Amino acid sequence: RWAEVYYTLAECEMRAGNSGHAKELVDFVRQRYFTDASALNTPGKGFTAFDLDWMLSEWGKEFLSEGRRRRTDLRRFDKFTQGQWWFFGRTSEDGRSIPARRDRKYEWFPLPSSALTVNPLLVQNPNY
Repeated sequence: RWAEVYYTLAECEMRAGNSGHAKELVDFVRQRYFTDASALNTPGKGFTAFDLDWMLSEWGKEFLSEGRRRRTDLRRFDKFTQGQWWFFGRTSEDGRSIPARRDRKYEWFPLPSSALTVNPLLVQNPNY
């Protein structure tokens, strides 16, 4: 999980205000994809700066096939119900309006009844 370690360190640096060092850490991982170093000097399409939104995008690209976006990245960056990503927050989907902000209840899964039965100290998540 070499890339994940670098990205975690980069996110910590970004949150601490050290975007330059965060970019260096991300670029160290991204170098395996780019033979032209100039590609590493721009934040990419849709971004104007190396900021937290850019960092979230890099997490998404690097770990696209792992399905961890909802559980970790989007929740950690407060984007799962409060921001825009692949289908949340788009203006329309087949003519349907989809809001950019949704109820936070969708951020939590319900606890299974078997877990609640076994442990009476557990409390069901709200709205379930």
